[in-house]
Amino acid sequence: MSPANPTIEIIIPVKNMAAHLRACLSTLMPQLGADDLLTVVDDGSTDDTAAVARAAGARVLTPTVGSGPYAARHSAAIASTADILLFVDGRCRARPGLIESHRAMLSTPGAVLSCTDVQTESGPTLAAKIASTLNPFSIDGYIGVPGRADYYPTANLGITRATYLAVGGFRRMRSAGDADLCWRVLKQTQGSFATDRRVLMSWVPRDKMTDLFEQWYRYGQSSVALNALHPPAEVGRSTGAATTGRMSALLDGVRREPRKLLVLLLRTALHVVYLAGRLRVKLSREAFTDPGLYGEPRPVA
Repeated sequence: MSPANPTIEIIIPVKNMAAHLRACLSTLMPQLGADDLLTVVDDGSTDDTAAVARAAGARVLTPTVGSGPYAARHSAAIASTADILLFVDGRCRARPGLIESHRAMLSTPGAVLSCTDVQTESGPTLAAKIASTLNPFSIDGYIGVPGRADYYPTANLGITRATYLAVGGFRRMRSAGDADLCWRVLKQTQGSFATDRRVLMSWVPRDKMTDLFEQWYRYGQSSVALNALHPPAEVGRSTGAATTGRMSALLDGVRREPRKLLVLLLRTALHVVYLAGRLRVKLSREAFTDPGLYGEPRPVA
């Protein structure tokens, strides 16, 4: 394809998310261009996730064993022939213009990464309401943060395939692989991070507090490896520091609106869980990362 009209492959890793996937694909499939592709990597599901994906018209890859979301993404990325890879997840709900925005951004000379803003939806449960209030995918928490290099989560991250292959793809990490990928790309290439600050994606949060706590505990564990791979002297403040910044903003909101105190307390609890995850790794001296990549860097034609 002409560089002015690059092809896109959307890559979605899922496991037992048939209901979420059906809603996700209904917002993405209509936006595909004639030469675009959407690939669902079914990472060991025991429900009808694969059937839902095929019925929607998506290509389905099925690894022989569940290996985690970054390995799943990588398996599709290295098999792709598209010009652009767009990583999203099963909780994403695309708004009109999402795919064309990424296509336009990564058609800009020098652009190698792209993202748009994402709004976290609310829901009937306390966990969902908290997540919506915190809005964890707000672009302001990742792009242009003073004192820290830019990155964006794989809930809505575009990258040129040539760049992905050139840096070797994702590391073997359970989480935080998106920050690691973005920082390696920005460090190793002369490319730029293109952004669209319009909200072109919604994200459906987890609806149980236990799921939120487990997620943040995992973030804390991964942050130890991330800080070892990318010392603060190189990339600035850690992801945990950005979290602390959002807590400060929430505290200001509580002063203006006292009913937000419960949200602040629960947000603080999540941060404590995050720190507990870090402490466990440090005390047990676990090697929480493999320094190798899923794919070794190689020349790209």
